[in-house]
Amino acid sequence: TNLGRAPLAKEALDKMVEVGRGYSTIEYHLEKGRRGDRNDLVERLLCLLTGAEGALAVNNNAAAVLLCLNTLADQKEVLISRGELVEIGSSFRIPDIMEKSGTRLREVGTTNRTRLADYKKALRADTAAILKVHTSNYEIVGFAQSVPLKDLIELARQEKKAFLFDAGSGLLLPQWSFQGETREPLIQEAVDAGADLVTFSGDKLLGGPQAGLIIGKKRWIHRLKRNPLYRVLRMDKILLAGLEQTLRHYLMGEAEQKIPFLRMLKRPLSQIEKKARHLKRALEEKLGPLPHVDVEQDVARVGGGSFPRLKVPTIVLSIRGTHEQLSALEKKLRVPENPKQIPIITRTQKNRLILDFRTVLDSEWDQIKVSLRVSLTGKEPVKGLPSQRLANELQINDSR
Repeated sequence: TNLGRAPLAKEALDKMVEVGRGYSTIEYHLEKGRRGDRNDLVERLLCLLTGAEGALAVNNNAAAVLLCLNTLADQKEVLISRGELVEIGSSFRIPDIMEKSGTRLREVGTTNRTRLADYKKALRADTAAILKVHTSNYEIVGFAQSVPLKDLIELARQEKKAFLFDAGSGLLLPQWSFQGETREPLIQEAVDAGADLVTFSGDKLLGGPQAGLIIGKKRWIHRLKRNPLYRVLRMDKILLAGLEQTLRHYLMGEAEQKIPFLRMLKRPLSQIEKKARHLKRALEEKLGPLPHVDVEQDVARVGGGSFPRLKVPTIVLSIRGTHEQLSALEKKLRVPENPKQIPIITRTQKNRLILDFRTVLDSEWDQIKVSLRVSLTGKEPVKGLPSQRLANELQINDSR
């Protein structure tokens, strides 16, 4: 999230530029010749993809949760497990969002164990809704228990209460759910289970622009649209255009080929290693042998508040040295002196500076090569620079 979340597909960017350059029919219905609804196209696409009766898009998932809670339970009570009172990031917390929505939070169960009986015991006449929040950025393991989604939905139906599921990161492809040790909820499953409303992000796992997507029962979506808060939280034409095109990639079955995040996550390890070794050879052609630079296997994390325990195999460039040497090199890469160089974000661990290549875009390899040469030598290198010169520049102590 610190780096702007998911890069957008080329077609999505092209559509955003096209819409931003001139006029658009965002709120004009061409066939009927009168005012239209900016949400229409996104709604149709989301309903086709998820099987939901209705859908709505606002500017982020926190806004989606806020709008839903205010519509479902303004000045009324909402039940939520203590183990799901999450902090989303940048100190934004579910309890704070619930308070601002006008609802009254009623905690259920304990931090690590919540049972269906806890929800039943907490239900009152003033209870308007049950909220389940997917803990997408952490997991409680060991002596832990939570209530399955379908059981909570059944309870809400029996007690005639609304049910809201905050799924966090939007996963629309079943093959990416990663069954087993770590799993993200599939949006279609929540719809099939009968949730009244489901909220999730349009960026992150979905791979589109920042957006909060709401899908669910038509009667609730209709009420959301009539809430004055919707006008405050709605998306503009440029973001809607990018979101529409991203959803089209899913509908056409080409998301894994067109959306950069999915393409990078699926990229074969052999392909990444080939690129990394080519980069090292190119550096050695300019700088001479690099005994302290290695191409190694490592693991990457999805990030963005998703798959907290998933380890993705990756290939990295590992540069060994002392803490002082690597700190200086890390800063040179992150804050280049030459404005034409791109900043390169690395990580350090066990006296190694790590450049993870799984997330490198095809257009960035040449820029990374130049930035590494400049940062390793302090100036634009010349062909055939001996390895001893590199060692002197980095002040690498061979004994370490």
